Amino acid sequence: MITQELIDYVKTQLASGITREKVTSDLLGQGGWTMEQINEVFASISGVPVSLNGDMTSELVENKYWSKWIPAVNRLFLLGVLVMMFVVNIFILITDSLGLGFETMIVFYGIMLVPTAVFVSFYFYEKRTLADKYTGSNSRLDPWILTLITIRNIAFVASVIPFIQIIGMIALVFGGVPYLIVYYFMLRTRNKSVVAI
Repeated sequence: MITQELIDYVKTQLASGITREKVTSDLLGQGGWTMEQINEVFASISGVPVSLNGDMTSELVENKYWSKWIPAVNRLFLLGVLVMMFVVNIFILITDSLGLGFETMIVFYGIMLVPTAVFVSFYFYEKRTLADKYTGSNSRLDPWILTLITIRNIAFVASVIPFIQIIGMIALVFGGVPYLIVYYFMLRTRNKSVVAI
């Protein structure tokens, strides 16, 4: 079983410029750690040095999908959702420009807060957990995950736009469970198909 001290030691060694090969050699020889434990430590550290053509290098793997594109797509759609919820929809609520009455509009606004909260949860989960975990590795599934995230984000934005929100809500309600199943299995498969380049 690996310890936090071992993880901290490996991070410190890598940060000081020592190669993965040297760290591995030291841990095997002097530390008494097994190769399996050492590989587990390196796998738990995002952005660790990796092997290129059999030679150890201190270059870091950068996955552009998780370091740039997925966060950018999520930020763009989050901005759209927040503008719709806290600018456009508040304006409609206050002015009663649709003529539905304040009580009716409050109910619709409350309903729209639910998908907004779910979207924000996905945003932070992907930003803080998945991006940290996947930025240091690549997978052939990353473009598909980006596509899946984009489709999900479109449904969330549609669920907060007046007059189209019913279509967005229907997509979220009837597509939510199938989406979560596909999302879960894609991430699970991605964990097994990681390619360090």
